[in-house]
Amino acid sequence: MSNTMGKQLGHVLLDQTGGDGGISEELLHRQGILDDSVPVRPGSKAEADTLSCNHCGGVVVLNPLRKRPRTMCHLCMRYICDLCASRAKDTDYLHRTIKDVMEMVSSGKWALAGGSSLVNPILVPVQTGSFK
Repeated sequence: MSNTMGKQLGHVLLDQTGGDGGISEELLHRQGILDDSVPVRPGSKAEADTLSCNHCGGVVVLNPLRKRPRTMCHLCMRYICDLCASRAKDTDYLHRTIKDVMEMVSSGKWALAGGSSLVNPILVPVQTGSFK
């Protein structure tokens, strides 16, 4: 794994040994956590490595059984998730990292509009002053 990708590495511990498995299997499936590579059933414990996406800020649980390579953005030289990699191929794609988006919104000059996904955020200028 490259040095730049190493900076985005993390680790998750899912511990369901203390009870009946308070996290439902349905939720774990929906989040992409429960599969044959990371079994987390009631009464069990699982650990997995994670990577954070430099474009949307999402965290991906790494599947050790995955065969295809992870995507590196050639503009920011960081790991990006499969959704962002797919979106980056679109002709109207505008390259922005999660840090760029956060700085734009924090400046007060821009606001996120529509949807809750940061895979392709829609930023709109904030209206200042009054119209007459």
